[in-house]
Amino acid sequence: MTYVTVIIRPSQTHQHHNMKRATLLTILSLSISLLILQAKGYDYYDSYEEGDYEYEYIYEDDDCQDEDSDGYCDDEDGDDMYLEPEEGEKPQFGDDKTLVTVDLGNTARLTCTVQKLGSQVISWKRVDAFLFLGSSPLTNDERYSVEVTDSSSSLTITLVSQDDAGDFKCQVASKQPMEQIFSIEIKAPPNVRIVSRPQSGEYVVKEGEELRVECQGSGDPRPAVSWRRLSSQLPPGLATPHQETLHFPGISHTDAGIYHCVGKNGFGQPAIDSVQIIVKHSPRMYVHEEFVFNKETEHVEVLKLICSVQAFPPAQTKWKRNDQKLPRHRVHQVTEEGKHILEIRKPRKSDAGIYTCQAANSEGEISAVLTVEENEHLIEIVEEFLDEVPEMIQDIQENSAASSLVPFQYFFSSALIVMMRSFGE
Repeated sequence: MTYVTVIIRPSQTHQHHNMKRATLLTILSLSISLLILQAKGYDYYDSYEEGDYEYEYIYEDDDCQDEDSDGYCDDEDGDDMYLEPEEGEKPQFGDDKTLVTVDLGNTARLTCTVQKLGSQVISWKRVDAFLFLGSSPLTNDERYSVEVTDSSSSLTITLVSQDDAGDFKCQVASKQPMEQIFSIEIKAPPNVRIVSRPQSGEYVVKEGEELRVECQGSGDPRPAVSWRRLSSQLPPGLATPHQETLHFPGISHTDAGIYHCVGKNGFGQPAIDSVQIIVKHSPRMYVHEEFVFNKETEHVEVLKLICSVQAFPPAQTKWKRNDQKLPRHRVHQVTEEGKHILEIRKPRKSDAGIYTCQAANSEGEISAVLTVEENEHLIEIVEEFLDEVPEMIQDIQENSAASSLVPFQYFFSSALIVMMRSFGE
């Protein structure tokens, strides 16, 4: 009987000798040796440089004649004692799926089917490093496992990561080694991130300054990145939206808004990251007037002077009349969504005149003039003087509160009241 010892040693030339068909005894011996090494805790996978392996078959039978030094004994005619199978009996790879696509973190399974495998063994390799020889593991990665049948070997990888992407070799140790390449493609959903985004999520810049906003995308495949503006189109003249960087050479207050960076790679839902751009600018305003009519009497009830202001930071805004004081008892100022409104109740011809809206913030100030002209909506009423009397009394009281003219104040106020009553009759 012939005994065979298998020695594995690093190859300095990285060239593999042509292997003859191994006998069943050779395969069993190799498997037993590997199992013994594994039981002893020997890290045979890490002991060699990656891919540097060669096999040398040494026969310990003195009767073995190997004239051509190919690792196989010669028969009486000098031929190798190896029976080459007929053409139809050679192992052939089955029609397996060689490209496997798997989600990041899921499980990948590669199945290598070999027809007419016979007693030969299917091995798995990554680059030139063995992962499994038959059912014997040659890797310490517990995520890797193999399931072997008479005609196939299935390599399973759990919790796949980006490092698992790439090629794997299914190898059959025939006389002429057979290899089938399998590939794992890992798909990861898109992810986008606005680079150097302020913690507040807001860019605050002055009008006219330059601003660049960069968005980076990641995923497998790499996502296409585009920009959108919430509730509005991108500013005119801005560079194409299908790029990672928004560039504002000289930003305008009209460029302010919320911008979305969107990443798509056809896998999962699009990824979105957002930032708000706030532009500091001096006030801008527009003024106009409106008449509010009573639907029943069709008389004018209120004259509204409206001052619409856009500013950041928000501006301090006020109305004033250029030629005289505002009639306080008929005037009310309100603010509604950026509109500063001066309401004059029961407007009359005396309310015609020049009004000014003034607004100011840290970036500047502005004013706008609105001229209210006499028209058919502003009527002259006899009671106009009576309507002004309460305000006149209040002014007298305020001006003389700190003086000693109390008797005069009392006399004048009483006289005005008498006049009011006489006009009323």
